Amino acid sequence: MASKFFSIKNTLRKVIPKPIRQFGWRFYYSVKKRGALTTKILALCKQAMWKAEFISQPYLRRLVLEVIRFVGDLALLFNQIRGVDVYEITCQGEGFLYSGGAAELSELISHLFGDKKVNVTNVGEVPVWKLPSIARHYLNNGMQLVMFEICRLFPFRFSNTYMINTPIWITQELSIPDDLDTMLSGKKYGSIRRIVNRAQRMDFNYHFTHNEADFDLFYHQMYVPLIVSRHKESGYVEPFESLHWWFKRGGLIMITRSGTPVAASLVARTKQKGLFVDIGVLGADQELIQTGIQTITVWSMIQWFFSQGVRLLDMGGSKALRSNGVFVFKHRWGATAQHLYSFIRSRRILLMKNPSDAMLQRVHELGVITESKRKFFGVQFLENFQSLDIPELREVVDQAIHEGLSGTVFVSPDQNIMVDESGFISED
Repeated sequence: MASKFFSIKNTLRKVIPKPIRQFGWRFYYSVKKRGALTTKILALCKQAMWKAEFISQPYLRRLVLEVIRFVGDLALLFNQIRGVDVYEITCQGEGFLYSGGAAELSELISHLFGDKKVNVTNVGEVPVWKLPSIARHYLNNGMQLVMFEICRLFPFRFSNTYMINTPIWITQELSIPDDLDTMLSGKKYGSIRRIVNRAQRMDFNYHFTHNEADFDLFYHQMYVPLIVSRHKESGYVEPFESLHWWFKRGGLIMITRSGTPVAASLVARTKQKGLFVDIGVLGADQELIQTGIQTITVWSMIQWFFSQGVRLLDMGGSKALRSNGVFVFKHRWGATAQHLYSFIRSRRILLMKNPSDAMLQRVHELGVITESKRKFFGVQFLENFQSLDIPELREVVDQAIHEGLSGTVFVSPDQNIMVDESGFISED
């Protein structure tokens, strides 16, 4: 047997040219070390996307971003191709099957099951191409929900009774009116207006700064403490150098109280729009946060961009869930959902076969957002689309539009129906 193996090996060495053999071995070892390789590629793509934001020609900018994203997606697929970890999450007789990031899993568990005791079991590392058959197996054997986070370029199809593809991240953009005095008028902005008025009485002010000492203060005493306070061990802290890159191309809007710095937002601007990069609160002080310092910071940022002639503000990334606190905060300002390019990420596949009424309600409250033709829609799961009458349908769609989306996709057994802001109905 051994002699036969070596005979085949020697024959291949004669038939296959040396450069091709060398390439094959390099490819093999890069697959074995895919983590380091793809992490480097994804980091380079992230940096390239940041730089591409400053391309002034919109069509060229989008073309460059799409090319970078495609390269990054290939790297992400390459990273996932050998295997992904799959987890079974159970809680009081219900549960779901999951593959994806730890931070996303923590958020999903919190939204779906609250403070209830949850068991998380690692099923094991699974070749990514087996995920569709694994999903079918678990759903056919009583699992009510499957959620997999996989590369957008994943070539194999999923199918089940209820199915929807969703992004994991989006950005939200805010139009700044020509008359800023009218921006916070009306009942919709009542709570924001009260915080802004109180801030004026409490001697909050702002100024723009490009001072290096101010950036050190922002990063070490505002940004990092806030991330750690919000997200604990699951939070991602951008390296000092990454945020300093943005600082060199923009600056800080420093919020002071009685002359003392208490918060700041890191901002930049392109020819098309202003960019809100990140925020920090001094020491993650809970009293400041309860005072509404984040609202004060955003309003100060809007005022500064307005003074610079900017009329469109990119408020940065949010999780693509209507129950997500960051998404809610931004849509209350009137921001609308848009495509996010800032970094490479997976998409989420959501599958159900015979969900209980309780599980359908939980997933509905999760507030899934889906994308179609570069527009973003809320998602409503129904046993039968025809069960909704016109007033109910209009109410659901109007609520989605109120939250900065373009309508609603109604997901029912074997059929997804999209209703946009004009009331036009089509199959998604």
